[in-house]
Amino acid sequence: GAIPVPCPPAAPAAEVADLARLTEAAAWFVGDELRGAGVTRLADLLADPVEARTPPGSLGRLRPRPDDVAVFQLSGGTTGRPRVIPRTHDDYLYGSLQVARATDFDGESVLLVAQPAAQHVPLACPGLQGALLLGARVVLAPAPDPETVFPLVEAERVTWIPAAPAALTAWLEHPGRGRHDWRSLRRLYVGGPGASPGLVSAAREAFGPVVQQLYGPAEGCTCATRGSDPAEVSVETHGRPVCPDDEIRIVDEAGREVPRGQVGELQCRGPSTIRGYWRAPEDSRGAFTPDGFYRTGDRARLHPSGSLVIEGSAREVVQGASERPKPSWKPLT
Repeated sequence: GAIPVPCPPAAPAAEVADLARLTEAAAWFVGDELRGAGVTRLADLLADPVEARTPPGSLGRLRPRPDDVAVFQLSGGTTGRPRVIPRTHDDYLYGSLQVARATDFDGESVLLVAQPAAQHVPLACPGLQGALLLGARVVLAPAPDPETVFPLVEAERVTWIPAAPAALTAWLEHPGRGRHDWRSLRRLYVGGPGASPGLVSAAREAFGPVVQQLYGPAEGCTCATRGSDPAEVSVETHGRPVCPDDEIRIVDEAGREVPRGQVGELQCRGPSTIRGYWRAPEDSRGAFTPDGFYRTGDRARLHPSGSLVIEGSAREVVQGASERPKPSWKPLT
């Protein structure tokens, strides 16, 4: 029943304190490098036979409901501090299953996670959640560098990899790539700033048509290209929504939908998209339209195929703990 709040180790201490207050966090898990006096070891907590002191049936009242918060993700914002994204059990699990369906991920898949596992894409697109739901195998890599990833792909017969553009670029440029066996790979999804058509095209030359694109904001409405898409669509676009009931629209500054092919702001709503930020009514009013669409802040257009092309950000985004570009950080008041 615990709700995790993934927070990068590099986040400023004052920002972590703000997040702890906002989410009412009860514990802070840190790496061994931060161990010191008064820090409890996780192994000791797990070894404590708390169940022996707990009356039978007492945990039943703590059973979560489907619409309870499962995890708090973080998003860059324009307010000078990160916004907290409440992902519920039902919307988050539904989204993971829909990404799995759209990207040919199943119980026979072998997923390599070389990014921080608590981030949205490696956790839920379909990520660790999808693997646990479907019975797939997960290979956790301690780092995304070629020297770590290449032997794991070969030894573990990895079939599915989510990759950040920087990591994919390093893999393409590494002289040892051809000395490893990549024949098990069925899908390599790249997404995020820097995933240009040139990079995707080069990756497809190196790895084949297994390379596809994914757009996955933590607020919801994941889009992806499919293995059945023409090469032009896989290289030039970020695909279409993976959830059949998700809606997207592209609007101008006045909120009017633009003609196909014209650039505007991407908005989305649906069962996999949140309805508002955690305890942030002002942020929520600015980020959602009166009819419930989430204003992504991303500039986009529709490709002639009907797939989505992300052109960049439509507004300044403040990073904070969400690891997105920021000009500054301001404490909560």
